[in-house]
Amino acid sequence: MSYQKMTREEKVEQRKMMYNNRGEYVQTWQTEMQKACFNSPLFCCLAIWCSPCVSYQNRVEALHGDMRFYTCCQGLLPCSGRMKEESCPEACLCLEVCCCFPNSVLATRYLLQDEMQLQNTKCDNCLFNTMVALQGLACVCYIASIVEPGLRETAALVDTIADMVYCSVCACMQTQHRDQIKFRNENQQCICPAMATGNPMLAPPVAVMQKNPGMTFQYPQINHQTGEAQGIPHPQTQYPAQSQYPPRY
Repeated sequence: MSYQKMTREEKVEQRKMMYNNRGEYVQTWQTEMQKACFNSPLFCCLAIWCSPCVSYQNRVEALHGDMRFYTCCQGLLPCSGRMKEESCPEACLCLEVCCCFPNSVLATRYLLQDEMQLQNTKCDNCLFNTMVALQGLACVCYIASIVEPGLRETAALVDTIADMVYCSVCACMQTQHRDQIKFRNENQQCICPAMATGNPMLAPPVAVMQKNPGMTFQYPQINHQTGEAQGIPHPQTQYPAQSQYPPRY
């Protein structure tokens, strides 16, 4: 059964299964998050001062430049696939990175992790947990300052520190994504075999689903020298039969 034909409960269960499977991934990121800012300092600075633009570009490249595969947050949210993204994916992605920036970064990360079966390091998880903990602490301090006005300065200080850590971690994360995308484009063998049950992070083109609504979509084979997605029918050509999609090379 194709992902788009699943019920909401089935989609939730499949996303849970993929989330659990991420703990079994064995490949590692080409650049550790803690070292990303040192390996690519200029790009990291760009990710700090123009983070939505970097998130937009990373998502486009993570999708191999084919926006037919785009859905809102790549299936991360319940609204994904319900926003008519196929009519204008570029505009929808622009709204996503501006209005839902954290989700846009995480969606790109999950997309890359599932495509290459990448696991987070202990340091990556530590940075994530520290960032979330500081945001929670800032919220608690603001609530406490309502009861005790003398804590307002402390709450503002904690909030500033939390924001600085948030911006730093997001910039390093996006730099890590950029390095991984470059590595993937130069080493196609790192792309894992197609997922037999479909991938909710990667939406199939609408035209393909309308032609074969009952099929299970799989990752295309990407020719990075020509920029073409092999196995995806070109416009004005006849689609291959379901049993032949995608063709084997």
